[in-house]
Amino acid sequence: MFNDWRLKKGPKAPKTIVTKQGITIDSIKEEFTDCDDLIVREIVMDQERKFHIIAIDGLINSLLVDQNILKPLMNLIEEEKNYTYRKNITTIFKRMEMGEIPHIEMKINNDRKQIISQVLSGFVCVLDSNVSDKAITFDTKGFEKRSFTEPSNENIVKGSKESFNETLRDNTALLRRRIKSKDLKIKEFEIGENTNTKLAIVYVEGITDKNILDEIITKVKKMKLPNIISPSSFEEQLVDDNYSIFPSVQYTERVDKLTSNLLEGDVGILIDGLPIVYTAPAVFNMLFQVPEDYSSNYMMASMIRVIRYIAALISLITPAFYVAVTSFHTEMLPTELVISIINSKKGVPFSSLLEVLFILFAFEMLIEAGARLPKLIGQTMSIVGGLIVGEAAISAKFTSPAVVVIIAIAGITGFLIPNQDLSNSFRILRFTLVLLTGIAGMYGLAIGLILILYYLAKKESFGVPYLIPFTSNKLRNITKDTFLRGVSSDNQE
Repeated sequence: MFNDWRLKKGPKAPKTIVTKQGITIDSIKEEFTDCDDLIVREIVMDQERKFHIIAIDGLINSLLVDQNILKPLMNLIEEEKNYTYRKNITTIFKRMEMGEIPHIEMKINNDRKQIISQVLSGFVCVLDSNVSDKAITFDTKGFEKRSFTEPSNENIVKGSKESFNETLRDNTALLRRRIKSKDLKIKEFEIGENTNTKLAIVYVEGITDKNILDEIITKVKKMKLPNIISPSSFEEQLVDDNYSIFPSVQYTERVDKLTSNLLEGDVGILIDGLPIVYTAPAVFNMLFQVPEDYSSNYMMASMIRVIRYIAALISLITPAFYVAVTSFHTEMLPTELVISIINSKKGVPFSSLLEVLFILFAFEMLIEAGARLPKLIGQTMSIVGGLIVGEAAISAKFTSPAVVVIIAIAGITGFLIPNQDLSNSFRILRFTLVLLTGIAGMYGLAIGLILILYYLAKKESFGVPYLIPFTSNKLRNITKDTFLRGVSSDNQE
């Protein structure tokens, strides 16, 4: 991970050893050694009887604890003190077990590891000094969290503005508000040996393919991750082909998009701490669709979708095609265009291949620099930097104006691809095709495109062909909600 060298240099953390102490205040404190944010409140009933309230400061709602836990507990203690004839010292604890402290989520636990995990998740633990084999925990989460905002990466003009935040339970509640059906199922797991991160698999029973669901659940259960701080650590263990540059799962921060995918049979994966939700399986056609396609007129949406496919093809092959025709196949171009390109290349000491690679590399550096700088500065730097670098490169005779125009066209059309992972795949393939055409001209371009198509045709995402429905035996499925959106009545057949 980010500072993996530090983890290797330091001593390994000792494994938790469950001793014969049972579930006592000393055993819990031992687990939280050097944790100054641990809250331990002691309530003395008499010389033989003590209660302890344990929680983590910052993870609980203090007002909720005071009103719903401490106050009822003190009332129970006062009642017991008034009945001096009672000799059963476990009376209060039994009354708590029976629900005399009303709370929507109360758990009786005899596993110390689970109790510690709950305390670290925002629960309050109540211990009785005379009961060492179990404890009672109450869900009192109250930590600060980001409110629901508009999507930052998936903007939409006509449609819902809700997006997910970093809290798992808030995200599942958003989903429940959209799909008010008992068939919406939510299965929760814990992954990450150090982080104990909660993960929820959501699906609609009766619509989702059970084989795909079982495969995803099996993979999640088998995951062995020390932590799940970054999304890539989870993605790499979820998909089968880690070396594929094409995404096998897609992600979204939009609630309406996840809802639509679930109702089409996909499986959603929500992770506590991440404001994005994964959906699987992901196929090539889905990566070109956005929720706004279904908010606009079907003719307008179909036209824009066709433009996306054309733009993706232009983005992929334009730099390589330029290298091929200017280096090997100038006879393919009109005479006037050839003369114009030759005149623009006067004084440039590099070949077309080196020119294209240089400008492609500079373009990628500008994109990366714009993404890493603060938002306002990054936008200005990308625009001004592109103009300055392009103009300076032309003036210094490092490249010709035609190459700058070609790379600009390829870059702009690449931004029309809705899925960022697929767009990144095309950025990598641009370099590959340019190198192939620099070696073998149009033959290299043809070989590269054939290899890409062959790989896409054999690739699967959780058992689903990646190019479906283009590979379907039914010709009518090829145009049904692919290049053309179609009217709503047709999509529901």
